[in-house]
Amino acid sequence: MQSIEHGLPEPAERYLFLDTNMQILETREQPDYPDQFDPRQRDWYRHADSSGELLVTAPYAYFSDRQSGITLARRVPGSAVVLGADIRLNTLSQVLASQRVTPGSRLALVDASGRLLVHDNPDQPAALLDEQGRARLHPLASLPSAPFHGQHALLDRLLNTPYAAPCRPHAYARWPPSAQPWLTCAAPSGVSSN
Repeated sequence: MQSIEHGLPEPAERYLFLDTNMQILETREQPDYPDQFDPRQRDWYRHADSSGELLVTAPYAYFSDRQSGITLARRVPGSAVVLGADIRLNTLSQVLASQRVTPGSRLALVDASGRLLVHDNPDQPAALLDEQGRARLHPLASLPSAPFHGQHALLDRLLNTPYAAPCRPHAYARWPPSAQPWLTCAAPSGVSSN
């Protein structure tokens, strides 16, 4: 865990290494880090602090290691503390891969515009960083593998079909056109981003 404390005579930053019971195993001080990074200046911090609601960011490059990911943040009720958690996109890819129903299943998470946030192959990055360190998202149809590759019409159909729970398969795709059909289904995640 990374902890940055301001309001002290000297800002303090440290890494806390915890075990599975949340007991501290090790603490490493990082005395110069607060001069380089102040989370209070980040949009995610300000929004979480002012709204008191859970914030989920769009993907971006982290200051600490330039990896791309999302941040979840929320103000602790009744306090001035804002907690933030970074989740790397490759971590989400690993989670999706573990959710496959069959070895041939393919999973992807896209935004409302059909841009790929994460998919189930951690070896293929979903987002690349541009010169400003922003994560550049690609259309789902740009993935080189079935059933997504080149399926712009399928994606349009999935994104524009009203959702009815439970998720009912409602679209078939062939990739390439003469190959096996894929059964596809889309469902909202229930998470909005700011």
